[in-house]
Amino acid sequence: MGTMEGRTADDTGRGRGRSAVGRGDDGNLADADMIRAIGGSLFGYPVADNLARGLEMNRRTVQRWLNGQNAVPDNVWETLAEMVNDRLQEMQRLSQALADRRRFGQAICGDAHNQR
Repeated sequence: MGTMEGRTADDTGRGRGRSAVGRGDDGNLADADMIRAIGGSLFGYPVADNLARGLEMNRRTVQRWLNGQNAVPDNVWETLAEMVNDRLQEMQRLSQALADRRRFGQAICGDAHNQR
């Protein structure tokens, strides 16, 4: 996919790497890069398709945000913030469950090993 003016990577994450995001002159993430990073993290790639589906919005609208043609509305940022926070809480619960499982598994394996 060719590059468009002001755009350095398509919505698949190709060109700069999926985790790379640009920064504006003030050091903050540019809106298009931020929504691309958030969309990719929450919904996977390709961002435009998956983010549009996740937000139940028109794909062209999302593409305009990703291309920097249109500003992302405040209510969308609020929705994304809620989604990111929900995902973070889910990941923290899973991390704790994995830690508990490892401890439980080590205790059982340790007991079985000591009984031999």
